[in-house]
Amino acid sequence: MKKLMLAVAVLLVMVFALCACAPAEQAASPAAESADAASAGSEGSAAADQTDGKKLKFCFAVKNLTNPYFLEEARGVEETCKELGIEIDVQATNKDTEIDKQIQILDNFLSQKPDAIIAAPLSSTAIVPFIQRCNEAGVPFVNIDTAADETEMENMGAESVTCVITDNYAAGEECAKALIEALDGKGKIAVLEGTAGAQTAEERKSGFLSVMEKDGSGIEIVASQPANYNRNEGYTVFQSILAAHPDITGLFAANDEMALGAISAIEEAGMTGKISVVGINFAADAQEAIKVGKMLGSVNQDPYTLGKLGVEKAYAYLQGEEVDDLYMTPSVMMYQDDIK
Repeated sequence: MKKLMLAVAVLLVMVFALCACAPAEQAASPAAESADAASAGSEGSAAADQTDGKKLKFCFAVKNLTNPYFLEEARGVEETCKELGIEIDVQATNKDTEIDKQIQILDNFLSQKPDAIIAAPLSSTAIVPFIQRCNEAGVPFVNIDTAADETEMENMGAESVTCVITDNYAAGEECAKALIEALDGKGKIAVLEGTAGAQTAEERKSGFLSVMEKDGSGIEIVASQPANYNRNEGYTVFQSILAAHPDITGLFAANDEMALGAISAIEEAGMTGKISVVGINFAADAQEAIKVGKMLGSVNQDPYTLGKLGVEKAYAYLQGEEVDDLYMTPSVMMYQDDIK
């Protein structure tokens, strides 16, 4: 009997203990879960405000909006910004020689305090003081297409987030190799240079001459003149060259616009098919000329990707991701068989 009473007493104690504890645990558990959820929601919202929740604005200064190459570069910037939900302001000068005008455009961008500024500089040296102003204002600067002068950057202590360029020296080399092969290492050729003194033009010319000096000893360069990357100037300059040297069998033009102008002069002279013409940029019009045999080939430097990478790297930098100092797109000679 005593054992039975003892067992009942123990059972009652256990029941009371469970009754006392269970409500407290049940009341506390939903509250804790609610607090945790609220905290997580608050943290998620804050993170969203710092990244996806903020509408970023970028500004892009391109060299001009008439040359197909730079139109593609701008399209790469604009379409990539659209994909990432970034507001973009694109502006350009009318001519490649309007260096001061481009700096004015850039300073106007800077006064708006955008989240990043991207630029294809008209001058590799004139851009450096502006980059320094960006550094002082805390606005990230991304350099594309034409690299800022390294010595000036070091002297002024200026820094860009990154530099996205093509290998213009290699582009010149590819053009030289193509002409040497096409001409079987002999003949007379002309060169249409870009804008005098422009870094891009100098690099393309230097790359071309380096290969010619090494492997093109049987080829004579009878004329080398600037035509400012312009189709009309390419036409008039090469027309004069052709009149003075009608025995020319090859032409290197530092961009497709000049090459296409020269091709018009060649057609007028009734010499289509007699002069091997190479250019740089692989523009749509150049591709058509290559298809029909008016042009030997053109180096593809993919300006769309230059613009695209410029935006992507600026965006990555703002997200706290590591960005390399330099990105370089390849330069590849494209022939008739490469066009689909």
